[in-house]
Amino acid sequence: MHSDGQYAPEVVLDLMKPILEGKAHIVQGSRMAGGGALRGGMPYSRYVPNRVLTFMENIVFGTRMAEFHSGYMLYSRILLERAPFEDLQNNYNFDAEMIVLAHLLGMECAQIAIPTRYDKEVSSLDPIPYGINVLKMMARHLRGDYRKLLRRNGESVQPSFGSASKKNG
Repeated sequence: MHSDGQYAPEVVLDLMKPILEGKAHIVQGSRMAGGGALRGGMPYSRYVPNRVLTFMENIVFGTRMAEFHSGYMLYSRILLERAPFEDLQNNYNFDAEMIVLAHLLGMECAQIAIPTRYDKEVSSLDPIPYGINVLKMMARHLRGDYRKLLRRNGESVQPSFGSASKKNG
């Protein structure tokens, strides 16, 4: 969870449920599911690029995520043992890369609508480099880099455009 107060810490137990019940290995607190982003005051200058990038990512990755850009994520121990997360980016794209790895491993990703709050604080996220980095991440996937990473780690992967992640909540 990011430390800017945007995400509600009181819902973390709700987010843990799909993992504890064995229904998912990654859970995302989604601002987009249920329309919480705009109700919480997300600026359109952040909302529109999020929607556009997520649309593109769903096509490229073969998923059906409400968004890829939430920083409110929970991972199962099993996913962390199987995914070579140490080899992923050490930036805001880490969570999206974990979604991609989970998807390639055939592990379910649950999305639960969360309340969000946007105040007057200034984001440390620079949108242009971030967007370029997301496009590079999609290119890495199309080149097969994430599949190669998993195979090097001894994992078998799902077909290129296999079953998409399901939405919960």
